[in-house]
Amino acid sequence: MRDDDIAAFYDEYGEREWERLDRDFHHRLEFEVTTEYLTEHLPDSGHVLDVGGASGRYAVWLAERGYDVTLVDVSGRQVDIAREKAHEHGVGERVTTQQGDVRALGLDGQFDATPCLGGALSHVLDEGELESAVGELRRVTRLNAPVFVSVMGLLASVTRMLRHARTTEPDETELLPDLAVCRA
Repeated sequence: MRDDDIAAFYDEYGEREWERLDRDFHHRLEFEVTTEYLTEHLPDSGHVLDVGGASGRYAVWLAERGYDVTLVDVSGRQVDIAREKAHEHGVGERVTTQQGDVRALGLDGQFDATPCLGGALSHVLDEGELESAVGELRRVTRLNAPVFVSVMGLLASVTRMLRHARTTEPDETELLPDLAVCRA
C-alpha cells in the first residue's frame, strides 16, 4: 500500500479502530496484555508519546492513569476520533493529538516513554525507511526511557481474519484484499 492509501484506509476504518480492542476475546486479551506490560514498564509519571495511536484507546488509558499524552497518527480521521474519545472520557486536557508520520515525527520534545503499538511500523516496508522510523522513536524519547514497539505480522493478520470469519462475531474479511497488496 502507498502512504496515502494507508491514511485513507484508516480514515475509512473510522470508529471500528476504537471498537476493535473491545470487540472479542482475542482483542480484549491483546489490550489487557499490552496495558499490563505498559503498567509494569512505564515510568511512574511523565509525558508519553503515542505514535500510531489511531483512535486513542491507549492514549485515553494512559491519560486516565495520570500521564500527559501526545498522540500522533497518519490518519486525520483517527486523530479526530482520538480527540473526541479523550474528551468523552474526561481526559481531553491531558491528551494532545496531531497528524504525523512515524518516519518524520516533527516533534522536538523529549518524552518519558514512547509506545508505537500495532500498525505504524507494520506499514513501513522499506528497510531504510524502517531504520529512519526507529531512529525517530529514539530521537524523541529521553535517554534510557522506554520505547515500546509492536507490529502486525501479515500472515498472522490474515490467519486470524479467516479464523474469525466462521464465527458469529463481526469479522473483517473485507480487509483481506488490502492486506494482500504488498509493495514490490
